[in-house]
Amino acid sequence: GLAWYYWEEQGTALNCNNCQQVQVGPTLATTYTLIVRNEAGCGDTVEYRVIVYPPCFEALNVPNAFTPDGDGVNDVLRLVPIEGLEKAKSLQVYNRWGQKIYQSSTNPSWDGTVGGKPAPPDVYLYILDVECNGVVFRLPQREVTLIR
Repeated sequence: GLAWYYWEEQGTALNCNNCQQVQVGPTLATTYTLIVRNEAGCGDTVEYRVIVYPPCFEALNVPNAFTPDGDGVNDVLRLVPIEGLEKAKSLQVYNRWGQKIYQSSTNPSWDGTVGGKPAPPDVYLYILDVECNGVVFRLPQREVTLIR
């Protein structure tokens, strides 16, 4: 029978590195290594590669319309986290003529105002940079409808 187990997660011991079975919940693709030995000292090493799917950027949720009327429901254009791993890094909003009317990287959301005044109901374009699993990427340009 087997006498010895040793689990590693990409070079780092797991919280139970000498258990026969381990439970893991990686948020990134991760390689786990199991080293086993029997009583005679013979052993082997096995690698398990766990791929996490879908990556969080494939499950991004940004509404295609919002109603900045102060009722507390859908008042702001923003990224709605699904996996809890994604984080908005910057947001740029353009009017239908391609003029940038809003930009923020400190609080990447838009409340529907331009220069402190309510923007008119219309279709706007936005570009959102998102961090997912430590990687920042730019979403393709999308449209959002401002409804008042």
